[in-house]
Amino acid sequence: MGLRDVYVFEDRTGRLVFAKSYGSLRGDEDLISGFLSSIQNFIAEVAEDEIKEISGRRFRFLFKKAGDCVVCVVVDGSEDSKSSKRLLDSVAKAFMKASRGSGLRRLDQFEKKCDEIAESWGKLVRWSEALDQLDEWG
Repeated sequence: MGLRDVYVFEDRTGRLVFAKSYGSLRGDEDLISGFLSSIQNFIAEVAEDEIKEISGRRFRFLFKKAGDCVVCVVVDGSEDSKSSKRLLDSVAKAFMKASRGSGLRRLDQFEKKCDEIAESWGKLVRWSEALDQLDEWG
């Protein structure tokens, strides 16, 4: 599965607005989003820039501003950049649509959309892996 986690935090304060894990990162969601926000704020303050991506061997963290918030998706480190950015754009767009309203119902709708994206992304990854295997065979 490509999509591992989704974090949304306020840009200025770092307060966690939404978190959904699909089984990769373990730990306190507030602590994780606080750390991600701190990195964003540090780069903004010191380098007058913003982080778009943090890449590791196992995971990649992709960031996108969405109104007054930052959306961060965590994907497998092996995912290609173009597809990962499309995934991030889909999640950020869904958040912007949900944040137009207020209340828990809207966040529930956003969570359902994240679940749909994660499921469809997982199916695409499995098809891609199957096609790669067929190419190897022949």
